[in-house]
Amino acid sequence: YSLKDGELLQRPEHVFAMPKSIAGIAIQQAAPTPNSALQCYLAMVEQPCLGQEPPPIEIHSVTTDRCHNILYRLTVGCQCCSLRFCHNLVTQLFSGHTDGTSVLYDLERKRTAEQHVSRRMGSLSIAADRQIIVSTELHCFSILSAPQHRYT
Repeated sequence: YSLKDGELLQRPEHVFAMPKSIAGIAIQQAAPTPNSALQCYLAMVEQPCLGQEPPPIEIHSVTTDRCHNILYRLTVGCQCCSLRFCHNLVTQLFSGHTDGTSVLYDLERKRTAEQHVSRRMGSLSIAADRQIIVSTELHCFSILSAPQHRYT
């Protein structure tokens, strides 16, 4: 929404809300729906409950006409602390976990590729071509090759 002389040209519209205690969230615009509503994929993971298994990563489809459904529920072995969709792809999700693991999910093909980055991992990002990642830790950052899916 652009500002013209300090005024909004268009007011933001409230489309969707859900009561959750979120630990990580990511959004990616998807192809328009047949009824021309804008659609996005929303990946989220809740805060963990003490003494319970880590909550799953959920991927939701949300449209501007307020339709919503859960598309995927991904079981994780360790609490997820970072989520992002790969550049322009609703079927590729990248996550970081508290044990220092990074995971690249291919949702469409139901495959995962993972690698250990660092237990002190801070923020985590993946390049648009999904070949390299960058991770922060304490007073430095590291650039690493990304986990790769092995297709046969």
